[in-house]
Amino acid sequence: GEMVGPGANLAVPEPFQGQLEFDGGKGLVTIQGHSLVVIIPPAADGRFGLDLQRGSFVIRAGSAAADAPGSLNVRIGIAGQIWRLELQAGAVCGVLVKPFEPARISETPEAHGYDGAFYVSEGIAIATDPAGQAHEIKGPDWLELPLPVADASGKLPKKRPLLVVPKWMGPQHLSPIVQSKAVVFEKKFVMNEAVELSVPEIAEDANPFISQMATECLGLIEAYSPLVSILKSQHVEARKVAISELRLWLPRHSDNQEFLKTELAKQFPPEAADAAFKLLMGFAPDDAYNKLVSMQLIDWMGDPELAIRELAFYQVYRLTGKTRE
Repeated sequence: GEMVGPGANLAVPEPFQGQLEFDGGKGLVTIQGHSLVVIIPPAADGRFGLDLQRGSFVIRAGSAAADAPGSLNVRIGIAGQIWRLELQAGAVCGVLVKPFEPARISETPEAHGYDGAFYVSEGIAIATDPAGQAHEIKGPDWLELPLPVADASGKLPKKRPLLVVPKWMGPQHLSPIVQSKAVVFEKKFVMNEAVELSVPEIAEDANPFISQMATECLGLIEAYSPLVSILKSQHVEARKVAISELRLWLPRHSDNQEFLKTELAKQFPPEAADAAFKLLMGFAPDDAYNKLVSMQLIDWMGDPELAIRELAFYQVYRLTGKTRE
């Protein structure tokens, strides 16, 4: 294995996993597929840290040896805030961050929402939130994120029971079909070339599955320019992934809307670029009842430009739950 330094971005595409050892091998992190993790510079106390931008990973604390008792301490970045996680010997803790795709992206993007959790399948972990409150989790159990907020009367919502430990916390089982496709996908990577350069070419692959995997990979690294090109892909799977990934990327930084406008202008005629921008920004749920919006969407569903038709179908599905049938 290679040494990975602070500030390194680790993007792990599906269906692969990445592994990191830390604290002299006392801790093992398994980063799951479709995850983006940034290594945080160590704290004053030398504590190792991971910022989970999206996706999931599992941390395993080694069993306590006579010469190395005590617990494993890690800092975890979630949605721009730092948590402290302490795992007792033998504990297994999974962390999940799943960003929301907003219905309508506002002109001034707000902090992005997400679903997440700390899951403990074995042993005991203590998650200390950014405000300094410690939450002990005895496996099998979980701590749902974002933390619940009290209502007007100061009451917190009832904690939901953990019905099942997520599958990704256990051993990975890939079907023979997925395994063979993963081998093909892996062979297409150029080892010493930047991902931004080699993956857009893979996204043009004739095989829809390979094209989709490459598009997901480009979404992880926020390579918005090739994602805009993929809106015109021959593969419906890749087009849908490109739309979803662009819509997750858009609210992350205030400049992204301008970057998107520039990119669309390069790749589409003016009217199509304008329509694509509106469709990527999305619509509020009430827009489903707005006659003008409905008429415009119907119009776009018959547009000569494939990307505009795909975007219109995507938004109609989000607003109504109806597919193209």
